[in-house]
Amino acid sequence: MVVSTLFTNRLHRLGVMIVAVIATVMSSGSLSAQCNYGWTTISVSSPASATSYVQGTVCAVRWSSGYYTIGNYGGKYKVEYSSDNGATWTLVSSTLDGYTKSYNWTVPFTAVPTTTYRIRVSEVPASGWCTQSSPGTSAAFTVLSACKAPAISTSPRSQSICA
Repeated sequence: MVVSTLFTNRLHRLGVMIVAVIATVMSSGSLSAQCNYGWTTISVSSPASATSYVQGTVCAVRWSSGYYTIGNYGGKYKVEYSSDNGATWTLVSSTLDGYTKSYNWTVPFTAVPTTTYRIRVSEVPASGWCTQSSPGTSAAFTVLSACKAPAISTSPRSQSICA
């Protein structure tokens, strides 16, 4: 255990946090599954807390990942949003390039105005990879109602002015 801990700490100190581990699952005496693992933590830096966005405007989502780039291993990023402080999530995209660290999300006009919105960014591993990464979640931010053009309910009437 001490050797294992020292080895892991040394790899961590060197900034090498991709650990290729072959997980062997035995079923009926034969190899039934093989998987490589990657570990990292994703940090979402934008949107920041106490920021507000109006329906229909662009919210710049920015993140960083710790020790490796999932794009080097064929993986993608997934972005989701929550309007209820993370109780439920709505998919924005699950096919973002594994080398990117930002995404311009247009706040839907259907988004319910509230102060409890959050963005979550997670990895989508390539085939043959299992991820043990921690998704990143933004701080709470606000979505405001967009101004909408007034609706005309009656047709204008023509009037004559006589002098």
